Amino acid sequence: MLKRLIEVALPLKEVSEQSAREKSIRHGHISTLHIWWARRPLAACRAVVFASLIPDPDDPECPESFRAMVRELLSRGEFKPKGEANGEPAADTPRNRCLEFIKHLVRWENSNNPEYIEPARKLIAAAHKILHPDADSDAPKVLDPFAGGGAIPLEALRLGCEAHAIDLNPVAHLIELCTLVYPQKYGQPDSRPVPDYIKRLIAHNRAKKTQKDGAGLFDKMDGSVDAEDGEIIPNVEITEAEYRKNPLSADVRYWGHWVLERARQRIGQFYPSESDGSVPVAYLWARTVVCPNPGCKKTIPLFRRPLVSARTGNVVVFGVVFDEGKLTVSLERNPVSSFDVEVGTVRGGSIKCPFCDHSESDRWLQAEGKRKGISDMPLAVVLSQGGRKAYRALRNEEIAWTKGIDVALDRLSTEGGLEAPSEPISDKRPSANSRGLSAVTRYGMTRFKDLFNRRQQLALLEFCFQVRQAANRLEQVVKDDDYQQAIVAYLALAVGRLSDFNSTFCTWSPSGEFLGHTFTRHALGLVWDYAEVNPFSGSTGDWSGSLDWISRVINHCGEILTEPAHVQEGDATRLPLDAGAVDAVLTDPPYYDSVPYADISDYFYVWLKRALGPSAKKTARTPLTPKANEAVMHAGRDGSAEKAKNRYEGMMTQSFCEQHRVLRENGISLVVFAHRTTAAWEALIAALQKSGLIVVSSWPLRTERGSRMIAQDTASLASSIVLICRRRSTAESQGLWNDVRIELQVVAQERLDFFWSQGIRGADFFISAIGPALSVFGKYEGVTKLSGEEVTVGQFLDEVRGLVTSYALEKILHAKHTSTIDAETRFYVVWKWSCADAKVPADEAFKLAQALGMHTEIMWDRTGVLEKSGENVAAVGIEKRKKIKDLGEPSPAGAPASLVDVLHRLCAFREKGDTDGMAEFLARSRQGQNPALWLVAQAISEILPDGDKEKQLMQGLLNQREKLEHEQGRLF
Repeated sequence: MLKRLIEVALPLKEVSEQSAREKSIRHGHISTLHIWWARRPLAACRAVVFASLIPDPDDPECPESFRAMVRELLSRGEFKPKGEANGEPAADTPRNRCLEFIKHLVRWENSNNPEYIEPARKLIAAAHKILHPDADSDAPKVLDPFAGGGAIPLEALRLGCEAHAIDLNPVAHLIELCTLVYPQKYGQPDSRPVPDYIKRLIAHNRAKKTQKDGAGLFDKMDGSVDAEDGEIIPNVEITEAEYRKNPLSADVRYWGHWVLERARQRIGQFYPSESDGSVPVAYLWARTVVCPNPGCKKTIPLFRRPLVSARTGNVVVFGVVFDEGKLTVSLERNPVSSFDVEVGTVRGGSIKCPFCDHSESDRWLQAEGKRKGISDMPLAVVLSQGGRKAYRALRNEEIAWTKGIDVALDRLSTEGGLEAPSEPISDKRPSANSRGLSAVTRYGMTRFKDLFNRRQQLALLEFCFQVRQAANRLEQVVKDDDYQQAIVAYLALAVGRLSDFNSTFCTWSPSGEFLGHTFTRHALGLVWDYAEVNPFSGSTGDWSGSLDWISRVINHCGEILTEPAHVQEGDATRLPLDAGAVDAVLTDPPYYDSVPYADISDYFYVWLKRALGPSAKKTARTPLTPKANEAVMHAGRDGSAEKAKNRYEGMMTQSFCEQHRVLRENGISLVVFAHRTTAAWEALIAALQKSGLIVVSSWPLRTERGSRMIAQDTASLASSIVLICRRRSTAESQGLWNDVRIELQVVAQERLDFFWSQGIRGADFFISAIGPALSVFGKYEGVTKLSGEEVTVGQFLDEVRGLVTSYALEKILHAKHTSTIDAETRFYVVWKWSCADAKVPADEAFKLAQALGMHTEIMWDRTGVLEKSGENVAAVGIEKRKKIKDLGEPSPAGAPASLVDVLHRLCAFREKGDTDGMAEFLARSRQGQNPALWLVAQAISEILPDGDKEKQLMQGLLNQREKLEHEQGRLF
């Protein structure tokens, strides 16, 4: 069978670099349209789409005509192969030309550059005729049944494919329409005549500019009224040329600012400007409880730290005073150096009253929240003053608008039938690895309206109301129902974006002086002091900013000159496609329990359906997002982790079977997956095995930044694993475990050498080996031992773990034979290399210990290297280990202690500067002359990050090695 390029080669390093770089790119990137979780980088998607749809030009079965086309289209000097292969300069072959081309193709700045996109399209079209000569189109049909945020279908569209995108979630479906259909259908140049309302806007703006005092009329707070029909003309600049270039982008801006002006007229008074013209950017709040101390009973403001601004020369902190029965706030600029800006009233899960020093636990807070609710109080106003931020305390009399807000909310209920979302928040925790929204319910926040204060509720409902009004107005001035719906869809997404920056879970960054948004991770955890945005401010998080981000995405996607994608809201386990209908299935399915999509997307769904109004019947038919057929591991919903795992595996099996059904006989399937736990991989592999798809190749692509929020304190992966699958041949139905193990060792060695050379390390290295191993194990319908017992997926993964662990130890310790080093030390070295100080499910620790031949009970004894943290485990810190009495001493029976215990005891001596004590201990421990001791010290020093205390101590020991060995000789 003619192999695809992706089955044999991929410029891993360059694609990974561009994928990681893309996380910091914003303007026009689809991630800025609206939040969707765990999107894959466009660079990685573009690379795998291209490499999946063309044959390997160096394959002997590849027609010469295709090789000639590669040479012709990729003849430029920049595509000449660079680098080395096996120590020699890379040969100038068609395959290497394609690989060099991919390095340029995946760069963000080349996304819509015809110099790169057109050759890619031509090569894919030519390849399609070769690979599928009976096809009725030049464009290969590419399906993503878990389309999510639309990254894979977008890249398929960009490269000239017929893209099919399916997702069960209505929020994802709306995002897909706004990414894969509307820009391509309505965002093309000169696709619509310039309408009268745009002509009136242009004339209106021209008239303003001719007025002598015109500069004042450009003030954003000023709405202008057209004298002819009383219709608001929004305060936005759109030229005829801009409209002709992209009518959809221009219309979304026009109607978005139309919504803004109408909303400002009705609720702008609740966000008043200062007398000097300064505009409020945000309002800072603290949640409050009453001190339970009977002798105090004062209101406690809950905050992490009293720091408002950390800007040099303008450090601002707040203080709270309880005087005459009232709690007041004051701000102080550049406080004395003794003032601790890091000490708040909430720390480490407990609270401390600033007035009586009484402390209470988080459990008490939860009970108090459920009993009578947690209140809040204003702290300060953040002002925009000449391009810089200024701060002042929020005066109590300024909260007199509360009554006005209630009146305004009643008006919205009467006029538009709009109420704050009372839909329930799920209190079921999805898994030990994921909280979803369940954490907030423990504090009495059980309905979505509880996540917003009254003014935030008003603002969001008002914008929902005005989006509906815009829809009504559009019916009068635009005689195209589908186009009306497209504009309203983007306005609804703008409401969704605003809700992300306008909840009581947004934070203020004192160092950067900016507003943070709600979903910095795949869950909500309670925020004690929060920031409320001014939606009319013209700054980060406001309505006009949302419109700007959205229009940039429309412009970017509109430059993809192609037919729209086929987007459907549907179930991946029941695909609405005929058998053999697609040429390739490329998908990024749910990663087991990593993201509870339905639970967290409900946060946006409740606002989107209010904004969409009557048109919501097409995309928001249910009270909350559908969950019954969602393919995620959700223990809270299914009753137990085991039931949830079985359900996930069953749904993934159905999905892969459906992919197998709709895939052409010689089609290709790609599955992108990332999870560090064995349980997740067991479920995925078992599903693949049952479906008849087999892994023929795989690539680990580094797609994440290590600093992302979800990576902190967890052993999260920076890489996603791309599994390339084909239909299983019936020729190899059964395999013998002994033979399979030998083949596994050969394949694993070769691929691990390659992955190591590519700089893949830690947890990513372990997971990267699963794909190559699956290419051996997965080609059989079943693998059995000589006894006839079937080898399970778990046993297969245990074998892979053992192979990778042995390989990694040899590399880490720079030694071919590591069996002479005790098991606990080997365990510790591998653990620190792969997990560092992160928390990891306990089961993973057991499996690693077994792979190293270590008795698991050793991990938990008095000198064990791990400690439990809830349902997870983590390495015991060096500070704690140094304090263990008699650490590193021989056992009562005379057996030497583990090398890691000896090294940590030496660290304790070193920190005290006790060289003689170190020398004596080394001799007594019977490890003084053991070269493996220093091998381990060197390895630990190399694998730990710069600045790590243990690394510094190990480096110090290594520097003292010669002296210590001399002292031992002198003393003993």
